[in-house]
Amino acid sequence: MIISKLFVAILVGTAIGSSAATPVTPVTPVTPVTPAAPTIKLSGVTGTVQIKTAGGIMTVKAGEPIPSIPSGAEIVVVSGEATVTAGGATIKAGVGDSFTVNLNGGSVGIAVTGGTVSVTGADGKAKDVAKGEGVTVATVAPAAPAAPAAPAAPDSIPAETTPAIIVTTLPSSPVQETVVVPVSPSAP
Repeated sequence: MIISKLFVAILVGTAIGSSAATPVTPVTPVTPVTPAAPTIKLSGVTGTVQIKTAGGIMTVKAGEPIPSIPSGAEIVVVSGEATVTAGGATIKAGVGDSFTVNLNGGSVGIAVTGGTVSVTGADGKAKDVAKGEGVTVATVAPAAPAAPAAPAAPDSIPAETTPAIIVTTLPSSPVQETVVVPVSPSAP
């Protein structure tokens, strides 16, 4: 195989020149996101609801700002209807209904203290729960945000990569072969 020294010199100069000119983009590590803990929310009120906590009683009427509800609070529907969401469970209650909601790690505990409430789990299955009864529903963790996309690969060889020359003989040559020649970064 006869290869022109000029041809190899041009390829070596091009490979070394292009590798030094391209900056390397550093990759930023992805920090894992811890999902937020489930919360208890009064998601709908058509009348008046009382929220009883160790600190006292809050009264919420339709159209008013809705306060956060601590775990263990008792919700009493004085008039109209109320909808409460907690960890993927939805609790619907009407006039005279009352219940407590407790967040227990991976589950939501609902205990009915008056009337009958409808509890729907994250799986869509509904169950009526009467006074004196309770139900536990597994929580649904909020979806973690998608990880950012990795940066695109550079268009040319990064500076840390050892450049190489790929030489292929011409098709008119009696023997056709491809040779990969590594180039030392210290080579002129």
